[in-house]
Amino acid sequence: MLPLLTKAQEDTLVLKKSFLGHKDGIECITVSPTGKYFATGGSQGNVILWDTTGSRIREFKGHSTKVTHIAFDKSGNKIAASYGYGVVYIWSTTTGDKYRSTNFLVNKGTLSAAINFSAFSSDGEFIYYGGGTSYLCKALVNKPDSQAVVLHEFGTSPITCGMQTPDRKYLAFSVDNTVKIMDTKSDRIIKEIKIGECKITSFCFTSDGKKLALWCDDGNIKIVDYGYAKEILGFDAGGGPNSFSYMAFSKDDQFLVSGGDRYNVNVWDAATGEKKHTITYHTGKAIAVNFLTGTEFKMLTGSYDKKIHLWGFEKKPEVPKEVDANKEAQDRVDLGRKLEAQKKFNAEEAAKNKNIAPEDPKVYKIPKEWVGRRVLPVDSTTNKMTFSNGNLTIRVWDDKILDGDIVSIYVNDSCVVCNYELKAIPKEVKLSFEKGTVCYILLHAHNLGTISPNTANLSVTDGITQSKIELKSTMYESAVAKIVIR
Repeated sequence: MLPLLTKAQEDTLVLKKSFLGHKDGIECITVSPTGKYFATGGSQGNVILWDTTGSRIREFKGHSTKVTHIAFDKSGNKIAASYGYGVVYIWSTTTGDKYRSTNFLVNKGTLSAAINFSAFSSDGEFIYYGGGTSYLCKALVNKPDSQAVVLHEFGTSPITCGMQTPDRKYLAFSVDNTVKIMDTKSDRIIKEIKIGECKITSFCFTSDGKKLALWCDDGNIKIVDYGYAKEILGFDAGGGPNSFSYMAFSKDDQFLVSGGDRYNVNVWDAATGEKKHTITYHTGKAIAVNFLTGTEFKMLTGSYDKKIHLWGFEKKPEVPKEVDANKEAQDRVDLGRKLEAQKKFNAEEAAKNKNIAPEDPKVYKIPKEWVGRRVLPVDSTTNKMTFSNGNLTIRVWDDKILDGDIVSIYVNDSCVVCNYELKAIPKEVKLSFEKGTVCYILLHAHNLGTISPNTANLSVTDGITQSKIELKSTMYESAVAKIVIR
């Protein structure tokens, strides 16, 4: 194993294994959703399927032009390869049989504009693809003679890249300086993320779907908050203007890897943009990068030198500490003194508390923080409700666009509606409280849906009085309402 050194690190990045077999340069690397395989695409059109031990499973041959993108379906049993000649080929990973090939244009003749990406629908029934002629198309996978359809057209602007969101509910693709999000159930574009004036040429999501990394044609990488559609970090990728590379986050989202810096591959701290490691081992253009699944750091890099390398961390041996017997003895004395002082303090506090009247257990205080998130203060004009009867019925629903909001509703410390996707029909919960009770209802957001923030409508009634409120929560703050039973 060859250590690659950029600067002193706690762990050293080392070459674990090389995968040889390509007769042309490596353009892209995609890992299957199951983590069992990964596939590599070459500059002369061949696609090779590997297992993670380094065994070559099979080779798929399509066009003689370069492979621009590879996609797996959810099961990992199908693979789609996009080519620089306007077609997508779909094969079985288990048998090697071809399902179909599809022309980029529909009823407009066959042109040589590149397909820049393809993606399967979540059920594997359809393939989406787009590229240089500015059309987003959709075709049936299992009907090779069926016509594809054009879903969207973007004038003279090409579709540069695309992929499914990590939850596989939506399709994300880029046009000029904008990432567009399409609902694959309706094929409608429901959200857009615009970043400055730069042209986005590739992007990737964190594993939790909360952030995107964008490669811009001005040579910079930008990190974007997906929910708020807001840039939170930007830094120079090292490749210069008009450079290009695929990117990938490590499975713990701590690191971001990119190529495009001539023959080098860089590993960045995803939170700060600091360059942590630089791999200088390749001897050809390196733009193909990805991570294998699992908790361990396993990174793949591919290059025009026809080689694929697997990298991992190797811990440096710890230097034995010198033992100072006198210091250890003094530390034991100091620890004993601290324990005695703490014991005395606890006894004094216990004596003080005997003279303090206990709080009314029926009055609950609104917390300042809940599950690591700030709790917003109560708006006394809209978020405070008073009832004369303690037998309450609480209903929760979404009266706007159903965008997949998932919430939990807490009453005091108890979850009364847990991990629930809001619907148009209210979900009902009945609770009972004693007279004199003061409590709170908290909305905890598990996601932001497709339209942030996470918004829920609540109505509370005691059979006599009814109050309706709207609570809005994000991944950083939780909204709360106050209930008083007289």
